[in-house]
Amino acid sequence: MRRALAVSLALGCAACASLWPFGDDARRLAEWQHKTVSLRGLEFERDVALRWVTRDDLPALLRDEAGDELEPARVTDERDSYAALGALDPGVDLAKETMALYESQLAGLYSPKRNTLFVSDDMRGPLKSFLLDSIVVHELTHALQDQHFPETLHLMLDLDGEDDLVRALSGTVEGDASITMVGALPGGAKAETVEVADELRDSMLAELDKPDSDIGRAPRLLAVGLVFPYAYGTVAAARLYEQNGNAGLDSALRDPPLSTVQVLHPGIRGPIDFIRLPLDELRADPATAACTQGRPNVAGALTMRVLFEATLKGDALEKMVSAWRGDRFVRLDCGGKWELFWLTRWDSAESAQRFAAAYGARAAEIAGRTRLSGPVALTVSGSSALAVTPGLRGRVDELLHAAEIRSYPDFRAWLADGCFPEKACPPPSIPVASR
Repeated sequence: MRRALAVSLALGCAACASLWPFGDDARRLAEWQHKTVSLRGLEFERDVALRWVTRDDLPALLRDEAGDELEPARVTDERDSYAALGALDPGVDLAKETMALYESQLAGLYSPKRNTLFVSDDMRGPLKSFLLDSIVVHELTHALQDQHFPETLHLMLDLDGEDDLVRALSGTVEGDASITMVGALPGGAKAETVEVADELRDSMLAELDKPDSDIGRAPRLLAVGLVFPYAYGTVAAARLYEQNGNAGLDSALRDPPLSTVQVLHPGIRGPIDFIRLPLDELRADPATAACTQGRPNVAGALTMRVLFEATLKGDALEKMVSAWRGDRFVRLDCGGKWELFWLTRWDSAESAQRFAAAYGARAAEIAGRTRLSGPVALTVSGSSALAVTPGLRGRVDELLHAAEIRSYPDFRAWLADGCFPEKACPPPSIPVASR
């Protein structure tokens, strides 16, 4: 579900909302579009519809847009796979928690599927209406992104099993819209964006640690994933705007970062490693042939931070996170017991050893609260660190040799290679020609 909601919390249930086609609202829409164009430096190539939505409408809207992302089997697989890593509680109701979190935070959103901007009815109230201009500008910036940079937007919607990259793309998209929004705030000035962005980041990160807030009460991985693109993406966009204005924002949308590590630590340029796991070999092995394979995915630097923030602090945590260069994992369900194959890549053999020691120290605890067949064993080979559960330990060397790793210096190079480990980049769910 996080993948479906990564693009501006995209929604698409027109029957649940009332269109703004006449009178004062039409005039306000024209004014909002004019303001967005003047701030962002891009023109609207087609009209955008606007709809009010009530708080009661939101669950249906979110579920309609999420589609198969909320299918019980898919949600269970996602939860169990991240639980196997130790990043989620195995008992969490992931669909319920995701819906509750997004409903609590939503004020406005743009749907590329409907070419429609939805705005919460709550924003009509006297206490919130003064923020309405900035919220609409934020979402109209997403509409401009959809019209001028559709490739980046559709990959965010259609990539599967690439959670880390989708989060990085989301950071670029939301950072761009947030910086543009700053100019529409009362007294806002884009010339002061870096200072404002730093303050916004610190405020949002502080909210994560408030146990009485909606974000603070949510499962940590879910909450961090929601806050990340706005907190860190806005800072990255502010720096680009300070250096090159709107042209800098455009360049990031054409060639966005390949990983959350590059958003968290902008000085890291690459390369980033992508991995194809030996899934066919696992299916052919009599020991695992009867097991059901979960969806392979990438944990990424952001998930690494969540995994280790309780055991590593300050510089030690940042040293671990910033050394990440790639990973891929798959969970096997073997008659109720789970096996885990997780191949990680690091910037050096020393970093791989550091990860192995830190993750190995958590292995018994993670196995004790999940259905893993036992604690993982860690094998380090150069800058790779492999974590496997007992059912796979006898095949470590073979599986390491069978995995395929490719390194990419930037997003365009990865795209040109067919979005490896995909056989080809996924076609857009919304054909570009029909936009």
